[in-house]
Amino acid sequence: MRKNTLKLGIACLSLGLLCGCNQKKQVEYTSQDTVQSVENTLEEIPIESEESICPEILNYQITGEQSDVTVVAKTKVPRNHDRCPIVEFTTKYIEDKDILIYADMVFDKDSYFLYMPYDSEQIGELRNKLTTIKDETADSELRNAIEEYHLPNMNFRLQNLSGQSETIAGDFSFYSVHSADLNNLNGIMEYNGSFEYVDACGLAGTINGEYYTMNFQKAGNNSCILIDRMDTYCNVSDIGSESFDVKLEGNPCTYSQEEANELAAEFVKKLGYDNMTMIQSNDVRKSIITEDEYIGEESYSIEGYNVYFARGYEDYSLAFNSMYFEGWLSGAYFFDEDGNMMIGSYQCPESIRVYVDSQGVCQLELWNPWEEKGIITDSANMIDFEDVDEIAKREFENYTDNYISGYTIDEVVLGYTVVRDGDSVTLVPAWYYYADICDENDVMFFKNAKVIINALDGTLEHSFRY
Repeated sequence: MRKNTLKLGIACLSLGLLCGCNQKKQVEYTSQDTVQSVENTLEEIPIESEESICPEILNYQITGEQSDVTVVAKTKVPRNHDRCPIVEFTTKYIEDKDILIYADMVFDKDSYFLYMPYDSEQIGELRNKLTTIKDETADSELRNAIEEYHLPNMNFRLQNLSGQSETIAGDFSFYSVHSADLNNLNGIMEYNGSFEYVDACGLAGTINGEYYTMNFQKAGNNSCILIDRMDTYCNVSDIGSESFDVKLEGNPCTYSQEEANELAAEFVKKLGYDNMTMIQSNDVRKSIITEDEYIGEESYSIEGYNVYFARGYEDYSLAFNSMYFEGWLSGAYFFDEDGNMMIGSYQCPESIRVYVDSQGVCQLELWNPWEEKGIITDSANMIDFEDVDEIAKREFENYTDNYISGYTIDEVVLGYTVVRDGDSVTLVPAWYYYADICDENDVMFFKNAKVIINALDGTLEHSFRY
C-alpha cells in the first residue's frame, strides 16, 4: 500500500498573512430548499461543456514595470456549482464549561485527569501518576516516551515554575499561564523576544485504551484544542507527494492514504462534528524529539498523512489554504490592502487537522469552533467568471508594477471563503488563484492563494503582497 506523510508544525506565529476587506457584504441571493452537508467534490470543467462557468485552462501573462505574473492554470469548480448555500455562523469561544464537555466526548469514561501542574506538589503527584502508567503498560513506545519526554518535562517545569500569584487548585478550567509552563507538545511561542501568556488547561486520559494529552488554549481572538498521543512527541509538516524526498523514500505508513483519511474522519466525529468535509490530505515529514526541544535530539522521516477538515455544504467547502492552518494564537504579522506590514490579532477560520501515522491517529488540532446560525439561501447568485478574472488581472497589474518577484498561477478554484462581521461569520463562494504550488524540489508543501475574489460581488478578499 502506498502511503503519504505530513508534518504538522507546532502552534506558531507567522509572517505574511491575510489582507483584504473581510467585511460583511450586502449581496443578492436566490432562494431554494434548505440543504444538508455532504462531502465536497471538485471537478475540472471541460471547455466544450455547455454548463461550464469558466474556461478549462487560463493562459495569459501580465507584464509590469517590476515583474511578471504568468497564468497557466487549470480551473476547478464544485460539481453542482449552481447550488451554493450561503451559511452564517457565530464564533463559539471555548470556555471553562466546554472543557469537560469535550473531554467526555473524546476520552474513555473516567479515564482522564489534569495534566497541567504549576506547583511542586502537583508536579510530584503527576510524576507519580506517569510513573505508575509507565510501570503498568505493556506498550514499549509509551514507556519510552514517558521516560524520555514526559518525566523530563516535569523536571523542566519544576525548575522553571513561573511563581504566578493565581492559585491553580486543580480544577478543569482555564488559567492564565506563562507559555513556557505549557506542555512542550504544544510548543513554546516566542514573540518579539519574549514569552507570551495564554489561558490554558491540560488533560490526559485514554481514547480507545491509548493515552493522549488534550490541551485547551486561548489567547487574543483564537482558541484551540490540541490532542497528542502520549507514546511519541513529534512535530510534523506537510510535504508534497511530488517531492523528491517522497519519491526517494516512499511512505512506510502502515495505512494507505485512503485508510488514513477514514481514520481521521472517524476521530473528528468524536468532537461532535458530522458536517466537516475533508479538504486536503498531504504526506508528512515527521521529526521525533526525545527530550526537551532545546536540548533533545531530533530525527526526521517521512511517515503518515495530515488530513484537513472544514465545513462543507452541498459540494462546496472552505478551499484549502496553508495559511489557514498555521495555528496562530495571538499577535501576528499581516499586510493591509496597500501592502504595509501591520501587527495585529488575526482569527484563523474554524479548521481541523488530524495527523495519522502507522499507529493510527497521533495528533488532532481544532481551531476556533463555530456554531451554525442558519442557511441564508440555498443557491447564491454569483457574478460571471469573466468579471472575476478582470478583477484578478487588475490586481496582477498592480503587483507587477510595484514588486520585483513574479510568480505563476497554477490553479484557480471555486470554493468558500470567510466574511466576518464581529463574531458573525459567513461562508460565501470565492475564486482562489493559487500560485507556485510546491514541486519536487520543495522540502515542505505550501498551497496559498495569491488572490481571493468574492464570487458574489467581486470584492478582493485577499491579496498577497510583500
